[in-house]
Order: sequence, then structure tokens, then C-alpha cells
Amino acid sequence: MPQFAVIVHVADSASFVVTLGLKRTTFGRLRWYSDVPLADVLVAKCHFFIDWDQTALRHELIDVGTNSLKVNGRFMAGAARWPADSIPGRRKGERTLVAPGDAIKIGEYRLEYIALD
Repeated sequence: MPQFAVIVHVADSASFVVTLGLKRTTFGRLRWYSDVPLADVLVAKCHFFIDWDQTALRHELIDVGTNSLKVNGRFMAGAARWPADSIPGRRKGERTLVAPGDAIKIGEYRLEYIALD
């Protein structure tokens, strides 16, 4: 499997790297709801997931937050008024495949999806 990561830029100051794999990575405001906490009032406690899509052989971003994020400048639909799926632990939200170079923006955070190869 190719190696991918997101570089998380915090406003215009710090940045850090989150390596992505086959396992779901959860991003949100509260540490106990997410793997990667993003402390901003526009970020929901569990705002979005990045999953590996075995069919497409790419990562997929699923926006389940109430204040939608942007991917490459386009607002995602989020899940503000959508009921939960019938699958436990999953909520509906807009999905999009991501590719190296894609930019994700929410609040004061800008994430850059990159290939590590």
C-alpha cells in the first residue's frame, strides 16, 4: 500500500504530520472523540473521518460535522440535519476521494494531503 499523510497547519504558526493508513482516522475538536484533535469553535467534537477505500485504492474523506469544511475550496455538505445511518458508529455525510495535493480547510486549520513515497 502506498503511504499517505496529512500536514496539519495551525493558522500561520505550527504544523504537524499525521500518517494515514488502512484504519479510519478521526478529526474533531475533542480529544476523546477523535484521533487528531483540532481546537477551534468551528470544528465539531467529531468532525470528519479519513478512511482507506480499498476499491479506489485511495483515501476517502467523510464530513459529518455541522460547520462544513472545504476541500479544494468547495464546501462539503456535512451532516448537520442528517439522521444516523443504520450501521452503528457511522453517520451520513458527504464523501469525497482525496488525492495528493488536495487542501482541506476548517476553522483556523489547513490540512494538505500528501504522498510519502
